[in-house]
Amino acid sequence: MPLLEQPTKVAYAPPPIVFRATGHPTIGGLVVSRVAYPNVRRTSAALLSHVARSLLQDEIARSSWIVELGDDWDEAGSPGYAPETLDAAVTILRRLATLQEQRGSFLPVPKILPGLDGIVELRWRSQEWRLLMQVQPSGEATFYGQLTGTSVRGSLPADEQKLLDWIDSAIS
Repeated sequence: MPLLEQPTKVAYAPPPIVFRATGHPTIGGLVVSRVAYPNVRRTSAALLSHVARSLLQDEIARSSWIVELGDDWDEAGSPGYAPETLDAAVTILRRLATLQEQRGSFLPVPKILPGLDGIVELRWRSQEWRLLMQVQPSGEATFYGQLTGTSVRGSLPADEQKLLDWIDSAIS
């Protein structure tokens, strides 16, 4: 047995960051108080904003493979995906994230996936709610969401406010 044992390495796991629609960021389940820690509150809000944007950017970067799917990618005659369609989906997603942040909360990060007939889909899913947005090759977007007891349906940009209100109720 050696005289000096090697110290045991303990992995550090940061506390989970939870995004709440209340406007109060939480880290590790604790609400960061504006009254008790005003500077921490500002710093934490900036950190949460940075994390939310970073997670969104990661999903956007992961979705780049969609435009590499050529015609007949599913062996059923489906068309490939135009970069402009993915760009339109990303533009819509970034706009919604910015508007949601201006409301004092953060847009959950959706999955960005290929849909039928060259459509790019944005899919959000939680235990309580789900939302599907389909962005057409023309750049038009439609959405449908379900939350226990309610649903929302519409198109963008006409129903943008209705969608944001519904997202607020879903994530609060």
